[in-house]
Amino acid sequence: ARGFLDGADDAPLVMLRTEMEHSAERLEFERAALLRDKVRRLEVLQEQFARIRFGVEELSFAYVAAAQSG
Repeated sequence: ARGFLDGADDAPLVMLRTEMEHSAERLEFERAALLRDKVRRLEVLQEQFARIRFGVEELSFAYVAAAQSG
């Protein structure tokens, strides 16, 4: 799960897409639709985490503290 949220591992999406395709081939369209919706939600979640990672990694600021002597 951590790899997925870090953007390093797409295995959950691949697994769900594969199962969705198999469900459609077996004419289990309702199950395929549910899996499609899960894939979409995970893709949105993955995009949101990518934006958060960018903000943390690229938009961090370092402030120089003044020494006691000035």
